[in-house]
Amino acid sequence: MTQLTTTDGNVLSVDSTDLTKGVSVYQIDENGNLTPAKNGDYTFEDGRVISVTGGKITTVSGEPTSPDDTVSPETEMATEPTTDTASGEAEDTKSDNDLANQIAELSARIDALEQMLPTVSGATEALMSRVEKLSKEPATESIKTQKTFSSNGEVKSIADYKKIFRD
Repeated sequence: MTQLTTTDGNVLSVDSTDLTKGVSVYQIDENGNLTPAKNGDYTFEDGRVISVTGGKITTVSGEPTSPDDTVSPETEMATEPTTDTASGEAEDTKSDNDLANQIAELSARIDALEQMLPTVSGATEALMSRVEKLSKEPATESIKTQKTFSSNGEVKSIADYKKIFRD
């Protein structure tokens, strides 16, 4: 890919060193992400003007200020691979396939999580209902109603002992 700067400071990337009809054109954002160039005319610093529709060059006009009609080597991206076109296309295809596989895998995981959502929601509601019920109950039985055993085996409450000692 080749990078070109427009007269208004935008950086575009093209799939070829030649600006010809049908070549794909991408805009490069501040994070280095590529998106298809918007429809319109772009004027480059070398004087050429291209018209883009659907992310592809539709017309090229103007003559470059350099003697040849191609982009100068200085504007080639530093990350441009040094492989031949066939192996470069194979690497791009492999990379595209890897991305497609990753997207499919992530989509499947999202679908599985979405299917689990009703079950988790139901369990959460049941748990919250149980917590609410338990929060309304006392932590322990009141001391006034606790049962104790007397020496003869009779069950008495602490309240009964209090009565005995008051009398």
